[in-house]
Amino acid sequence: MKKIFLPFIAALAFTACTGDENPVLNEAEGQSLEICISQPMTRAGADSYAVATEAECTVETLDAYLFDNSGQLEKVYKNLVTEDWVPQSPTESKNVTLDGLKDKSARTVLLVANGAEVTSLVESAAPGAVTKSEFESLLTDAMSAPLACPLLMTAEAKIPAWTDQAPAVQAALQRVVARLDLKIYDPENITGFSLTKAELLEASTLSYVFPNVDFAQCGKIKLTNAAPVAENVERTDVFGTYTDRLYKALFYLYAAPASQMTLRLYGEQTLFGAGPAEVIYDIPLSKILPEGKSDIERNTCYTLVVEDIDISDSGSFDVTVGFEVD
Repeated sequence: MKKIFLPFIAALAFTACTGDENPVLNEAEGQSLEICISQPMTRAGADSYAVATEAECTVETLDAYLFDNSGQLEKVYKNLVTEDWVPQSPTESKNVTLDGLKDKSARTVLLVANGAEVTSLVESAAPGAVTKSEFESLLTDAMSAPLACPLLMTAEAKIPAWTDQAPAVQAALQRVVARLDLKIYDPENITGFSLTKAELLEASTLSYVFPNVDFAQCGKIKLTNAAPVAENVERTDVFGTYTDRLYKALFYLYAAPASQMTLRLYGEQTLFGAGPAEVIYDIPLSKILPEGKSDIERNTCYTLVVEDIDISDSGSFDVTVGFEVD
């Protein structure tokens, strides 16, 4: 499985969108073909990225970079969507047409959504001027810039050579970042912990904290230590019904070797027989990964769950955590 720091994820190709016919070539105007673009919401085995916000799904701009069989940039297609595209489900797709192809030879197309502010692509990605590997480096360099929303997405699709009809090609856009949510089990009845601030220790300089206020309307995402905002979520188990606190989009991560990073939680801990105490809990991000995984992956939402906090007679704390992956 690819890891988060790779700039592109290869998409499945050669399968048509449901209900779409292969495009008919117009020989007089050069070759043309359609690409069916989808936006899968997860790479972690779930059916959908059900927690995605509108800003995480929105495609404001979509550009295609067509590379010939030798890896040279042959043609650039700008503004392939005429209005914002906000998929309402993981199965929704959109067709775009690439026209003016000089022949029917094999090619590779790289798609970039919401990349209008990626200066290196605008200034340097000209036909004949860059190779595919150089283009990927340009995009990787762009990831040192402040995050903005809607989020940058990419896709890659292989186009096979053809003789009669152009092949049906499918490309899957994926966000270049992962998302980290935090859930704290009922502070009143289970954990006794109220969060006031969160930090990500030893994080890459390309990792950003984002308090989840008005995300769908945001402009630039800025580094901030503002207190995160919680959403109350009801949960029922065999023991009763509880009100947990969910902190959405606590962090967005460009690159995340989980073994090197720690989530630090600041807050107040209720003590039995005494008033609340100020506490700091350090939780390795490796706790949120499925067995056998070592890196956080792009285009995936992870939720770290603080399930219980045990306080011993000596005053030490034992934090029990779990995780959810979407």
